[in-house]
Amino acid sequence: MKKMVLILLFNFFAFAITIQNQNYCFKQRTYPEKYNVVFNAMKDSLLSFGMNILQINKKNRFISAEGTVSQGDNIYRLTFTISFDTYKDNNITTINTLVTYDKLEKENSGQTTATIAGVITTPIPLPWEKAFKYEGSHVINDYKFFDIFYMNFDNQLFEYKMKTLN
Repeated sequence: MKKMVLILLFNFFAFAITIQNQNYCFKQRTYPEKYNVVFNAMKDSLLSFGMNILQINKKNRFISAEGTVSQGDNIYRLTFTISFDTYKDNNITTINTLVTYDKLEKENSGQTTATIAGVITTPIPLPWEKAFKYEGSHVINDYKFFDIFYMNFDNQLFEYKMKTLN
């Protein structure tokens, strides 16, 4: 019985670690390209994605960028933190991407009161008066987001290589 419980616990922890590692595999990509090419293509990709470069350090293999995206009544400020690792004489490059967002949500802020028969006072929201409320900062862990991001990067990498062929 003890042996069975230990086996179940071991399998549970092994499964939990596997699930945790799979959650972050979509944030990292490896390319059989020189670091210089991948770095410059990533810079171009971030700019084409509508981001502003905050920090860039080619020697330390780091890019930081941010930008805003509107979706309905919400505004998201995205912050990209990208680091690079190289292998085999800089001919293989791995990109590690962390994306966080700050959410601002539009909500009604204005209201007026109506008095009924001089006795009952009730608030009435005014739909044209809205303010933004800060909802907090979060890390993006959606594989679909990273698929779109890396598809855009693949296009920029191809274009960069075509421009620098000569």
